[in-house]
Amino acid sequence: MEENISPPVPGWVARLDGHKSDLAACEQSLKSPFDPSCERVMESGKLFWALRSSTFNHCQTADEVRVSAITLIKHLNGVLKLTRDAEPLKFDGVSRIDEGGQIHTAYFAEFHDRARATDSFILAEFRDAQGDLVPPPPPELSVAQKWMKAAESCGDIADALRHFGQPTNWYDMWTTYEIIEDAIWNATPNQSRPKGDTTKKRKPRRVLSMSREWVSENDFEKFAESCNYHRHGARTQPKPNQNATRDEARGILVQILRGWLNKKVP
Repeated sequence: MEENISPPVPGWVARLDGHKSDLAACEQSLKSPFDPSCERVMESGKLFWALRSSTFNHCQTADEVRVSAITLIKHLNGVLKLTRDAEPLKFDGVSRIDEGGQIHTAYFAEFHDRARATDSFILAEFRDAQGDLVPPPPPELSVAQKWMKAAESCGDIADALRHFGQPTNWYDMWTTYEIIEDAIWNATPNQSRPKGDTTKKRKPRRVLSMSREWVSENDFEKFAESCNYHRHGARTQPKPNQNATRDEARGILVQILRGWLNKKVP
């Protein structure tokens, strides 16, 4: 049975590629008419996922759209990993949809890591206290769209999402945390910053970050010690007493990053 897909709106779009469940997560997170948005477009009897953004509006060439889209997708991958636990999507070309609905596509030679997410993806239902289906709430910017818009004007958010959106590794996890730690420190007046040696010889910046209480002190140290142990090649640091797996460390970082973003982007 053919899917009911509306005719495409004219304009530039970036083509997305990835596992179907991750593409579906993107479409659900970036709904039109808000910006950016993701939609399925029918082309020669086949569907592709298209990313639209107001940043494409003033582009004159496909290459200009490509440059903007690659940056946008890096932020998008961080947001989708954080909100949907999705794996990275890939840039797969640029299309221009003309007024007659014709699609003109430019492909580029890009290198991408292959990744996939879980096959499960559940569409939201809205029910009342009696369990009956009710209309969904009025449309509004999703959390993903809010964070992506914030990344356009805040370098700290953009950098944190870009590193967090990489395939899970110790370097990018720790770099994501350091961006948050530095942002908290720089936003704190001098008189409110911890001074000198702190309990257990923790650096003042870490003490200030821990004071946000996004995770327990035990989980915080487990994350920090495990990241530093592994990112230094497990040579220069003593093995932590509580060594976190990469998945456990990422779970702790998710709580820290989400807490920071919720504070930065109410």
